[in-house]
Amino acid sequence: MVSELEYNFHDAVIVRCEFSQPDRFTLCVELYEIFYPGKQQVIITFSGIYNGETVSQLSQRLNESIDEEDDWIGARINSLKMDEKKASKDNELYFFLDIDWFDPIRIHCQRITCAEIA
Repeated sequence: MVSELEYNFHDAVIVRCEFSQPDRFTLCVELYEIFYPGKQQVIITFSGIYNGETVSQLSQRLNESIDEEDDWIGARINSLKMDEKKASKDNELYFFLDIDWFDPIRIHCQRITCAEIA
């Protein structure tokens, strides 16, 4: 079971995101250079999503916010962490995601993976 995330996502910038029906949400983020001087990019994948409608709406709003001159979303993550109000267990994970300019959401899913882009 996931007890804590491998990276600190505070102030990471969202480059792109995708919600794939029926239950996969992927965020590509550039990590904050104060914590990660190499500004690595990480793919975060939530799969087996139970609250797909909520996550799909966030994904749609994020993609609508892309500046025509830029090729990326640019919104900053205030917080991505295990939800402290709802206990997680195997295949029942709860994450709290707070992004600048968007209402915070809870992501209820079966799995999460994080991988650096080489």
